[in-house]
Amino acid sequence: MIGLNFVFEKDELLYSLKLSTQIDQNYSLDYFDFDNQSFEDFIDYLEFLEFDQYIFIKLEENNRLKHLVSYLKAQLDMKIEVMAIENLDSLLEESKIQEIKTELENHDLYHKLSSLKTEKIFQNGFKAFKTATYPNLPKGLLKHAFVDDLGKFISENHNLLNHFAINSAVYTHNKVAKEEWPVIIKPVADFQKLNFKILNQESLKTLFRQFIDFGRVSLTNYIADYGVLTGIANLNSLYFMEGQFYLDSQAKMRLGNSGDSYQKLHNQASLQLSEIDNLLIKENVKYLLTVLLDITHVYGEMDFITPYNNYQIKAVDVPLNQLEWIAFKNDSAHFAFNIKTGRLFKVNGLVTQYLECIIKDKTGNIDNKKIMSQVKEMLQVYG
Repeated sequence: MIGLNFVFEKDELLYSLKLSTQIDQNYSLDYFDFDNQSFEDFIDYLEFLEFDQYIFIKLEENNRLKHLVSYLKAQLDMKIEVMAIENLDSLLEESKIQEIKTELENHDLYHKLSSLKTEKIFQNGFKAFKTATYPNLPKGLLKHAFVDDLGKFISENHNLLNHFAINSAVYTHNKVAKEEWPVIIKPVADFQKLNFKILNQESLKTLFRQFIDFGRVSLTNYIADYGVLTGIANLNSLYFMEGQFYLDSQAKMRLGNSGDSYQKLHNQASLQLSEIDNLLIKENVKYLLTVLLDITHVYGEMDFITPYNNYQIKAVDVPLNQLEWIAFKNDSAHFAFNIKTGRLFKVNGLVTQYLECIIKDKTGNIDNKKIMSQVKEMLQVYG
């Protein structure tokens, strides 16, 4: 069996496309999640399926894809190569090639990737790295690392590479040949416009208390090492400085030495995170605050209305995965924001008042049922 994986590459980011065209039984249209699975996952996957040959069909660029192929070939006893889609006629009948091309023309993800803004993706990745917040990543999947000596890191810690996500990045100040590693290497200078506030746990407690008591978030910068300070980090990032591994940018939480195994680093991270003061703040609030800081970073200081903070109505407990709407305001504007869809629109003060009742499930106390019904209908339409 020969596996065919159609891959779109842009600025070194790799995306595998799911295709459903029926082809010859000697071939299998394959797919792999390069964002959320590691090199080790991919190697295990290929070994398990026992392909006779594996071919990446490149749809655009072929810079990092060829480095991925070189790395996989060194790990696997399998013929692996990259082929341009224009050369598919050496494998498939022309009719099947046309079916695949037609499917690609109507493929939603392929169209989105064609206009992909990679700068924004890399900025979001760096923000996740500096704040140590990765709410949707599996525990222990390495997504980013800062390295002060890339040559030393590569030569002494090659064993760590398999635990990085295939779409992952290493940040550094110095430069070496990128060909030595299949991960993305980015200079820290690319992200100098992003600002991060360094807080200790006492300052963070004050920030949480201000939000819970009054709904106020006055900080407009992202918080460095936020996931570590709150204990919600899951070893998705590392710092390698002066031959030592750390969990945080301030080099306070040492995990081990250069050359230590991934398992040792993982165990140390789990141990140290378990010993962090949990700040007596509910997990829902810890995760939601990262969203609120995204908002204040754009709009400035805000008063928020969420289930978890007091406002006109006292806070209530709602599972974060059930939360849909929040509201926020300043002296000049009121907004409603759908957490699940990311949709934002302006509202007036009256709608904000009714929104709080909806958000906190206190609609039974409202006398004007007509306005409440109109607000609910508006949320359904604009959600």
